Amino acid sequence: VRKIMDTFKETEDYFQFIRPYQEAMDFLMVQIKILNEDYREKYRDYPIHNIQSRIKEKESIVENWTDHCRTAGACARKIAERCKDLDGDRAYAMGLLHDIGRREGVMDMKHIICGYRFMKAMGYVDIARICLTHSFPYKNIKSYNGKNDCSEEETIFIKDFLEQREYDDYDRLIQLCDAVSFPKGSTYIEKRLVDVVMRRGFNDLTIPKWKAFFDLKAYFDEKAGEDIYKIIKV
Repeated sequence: VRKIMDTFKETEDYFQFIRPYQEAMDFLMVQIKILNEDYREKYRDYPIHNIQSRIKEKESIVENWTDHCRTAGACARKIAERCKDLDGDRAYAMGLLHDIGRREGVMDMKHIICGYRFMKAMGYVDIARICLTHSFPYKNIKSYNGKNDCSEEETIFIKDFLEQREYDDYDRLIQLCDAVSFPKGSTYIEKRLVDVVMRRGFNDLTIPKWKAFFDLKAYFDEKAGEDIYKIIKV
C-alpha cells in the first residue's frame, strides 16, 4: 500500500509540475487558432491586398532586427546581473549581436551561419557560437521555424555543430532573451512564439521547441531568484 501511495504522490507531483506548462501550451494553441481564423476571414477576398500588406521596405526590415537585438541585449544584461556566475556586459554583447548575420541582407536560417562566420573572422569566437546556437533551444536543425536557405554544406556544418556543442548558460540565456524580445521591448514568451509562427510557420518540432523555451524560463527564474518577467519588466 505504501508503495502504491508513493507512486500516486509522484504522479500527482508530476502533474502539478507540468500543469503551468500545459496551460501555457493550451493558451498558445487557442491563440494560434484565433489568429489563423481571423487571418483567413480578413484576407479571403483580397489576395492582392494581402500580398501588398506583407511587403516591407528595406529600412523597415533593418530597423526591426536591430531593435529586436537591442531589446535582447538589454534583457540578457538584466538577467545576467541577477545570476552569480554570469557577466552582464558579456551577456549584453551576445544579445546585441546574436542576429548580426542579418546585416548581409534579407535571409532566413542562413543568417545564423553568416553571423557565425562574421564574428569568428573578427576574433569573437564566443559570440560566433551564440549566432549559431540562439535559434536552437531544442537541439535539432529541423526545429527551425522558417526556410532553410543554407547550402547543403552549411546545413551539415550547423547540424554537426549543434550535436557536438554542449550548451552553457550564455547559450541558454540568449535563446531565452531572443524569445522575450520584440523590437519595441520585452514581452511574454507566448506572444513572441505566436508572432514567429504566424510569420514563419509551424512544423512537427515546434511544440518540443516551445517546451524548451518554457524550460529555459523556469531555469532562469530559479537561477536569478525571481520571475524573469519582473526582472525585464514585461
